Amino acid sequence: MKRLSTVRHSTLFVAIALACASGAAGADDVKVTPPAGGGFSVTDSGGGAVRLRVDENGQVVIPSLPAALQQQSFVCFDASTGLLGSCGGVPGGATGATGPAGPAGPTGATGATGFGATGATGATGATGPTTGVTGPTGPVGPAGATGAQGVTGAAGPTGATGAAGLIGPTGSTGLAGATGATGDVGATGSIGATGATGADGLVGPAGPIGPVGPVGAAGPPGSVGPAGPAGPQGAAGPAGPIGAQGPAGIAGPAGPQGPMGPIGPAGAVGPAGPAGAIGPAGPAGPAGATGAAGGGFFANYRVGSTNTSGNGTYYLTGSGAGVTEDGGVTMVPSACTTLTVHASLSADPAAPYTLTVMRYNGSPLTIPGTAVTATSCTVGPGARTCNASAGASLAAGDAIGVRLVGTVAFNTGTATLATVVGCQ
Repeated sequence: MKRLSTVRHSTLFVAIALACASGAAGADDVKVTPPAGGGFSVTDSGGGAVRLRVDENGQVVIPSLPAALQQQSFVCFDASTGLLGSCGGVPGGATGATGPAGPAGPTGATGATGFGATGATGATGATGPTTGVTGPTGPVGPAGATGAQGVTGAAGPTGATGAAGLIGPTGSTGLAGATGATGDVGATGSIGATGATGADGLVGPAGPIGPVGPVGAAGPPGSVGPAGPAGPQGAAGPAGPIGAQGPAGIAGPAGPQGPMGPIGPAGAVGPAGPAGAIGPAGPAGPAGATGAAGGGFFANYRVGSTNTSGNGTYYLTGSGAGVTEDGGVTMVPSACTTLTVHASLSADPAAPYTLTVMRYNGSPLTIPGTAVTATSCTVGPGARTCNASAGASLAAGDAIGVRLVGTVAFNTGTATLATVVGCQ
């Protein structure tokens, strides 16, 4: 099926159109052959009001359609036979996750009068989670500078003195000389120079103690003789035990600050935190104002993320995009003066796409069309929606389409493009 437009038609139109314009004629059909240049009309009982007319070119006109009651279903036709029937559903992408609320945009200009009764206010959607998923833990920061060196502690008390080494054996006492006669006291001589210290002599074995001789008279002190050579160094006695450690001394003054140490490697990224709980649903918003009734129509287009179009100039169709301009042309059912275009991407593409509404004169349909440049809008990375509107006088039987220009194909990414064009 090829979508004519998403126009809501009355029950009268569906009944008459299906009766007069369905399938190939059967053997028992009633055929009406109007004269050359004439058409076929169905009027009211008085013959003054035309209810349905089929002209010589096969165009079907229902004059009372604009004033008919609004219905809830769409009407589609078969592109090869012209057979009318219900639509298979308006295509649309999967509902994306609720994004964060954007800033309030400026108040738009008052739109053209719509048609049909106002639909019932939809139920308020559940409020999205108030707390987003906790982000991953950031990397560990660089190590801080090495702190200043601590002050040197006071020296501990001196340990206990080790035990004295063993005393060597006592040498033998020499024989006592005979006591000389006491001489006159001589003059005190000058002190001679101190001789070099001689090596210590070997300690002789202890001799037997001789008998004590008689005490002789004290003689005058003799002059100091030269010092004898020093004896050899005695062997070192064994080391005494180590004394107990004294208590810690008082902390000394602070030393100068040491140089900054090298920055340590960055720590590994921590695991993602658990998702926050979903917040409670917000209160229902007030019902919107009822729009005024009027005429107009809308056409929907969709390009999926597996479509190969996008790199170059394409024209949107009901299920994608093609390089031929007449592949997505939509007929205007009634005159209108304002064109609007709304486009939205489900994800950021690698490069932007520019959309422009094309208009085509009808009776007969003229290809190529004329670009309404004031309706151009661009979607792309960081700007996934766009809107534009412009004045344009279109008559019933004229047509519109949408041109897309880009530099990257849709199947190279994950973005799906949905576009709605209206004429009121």
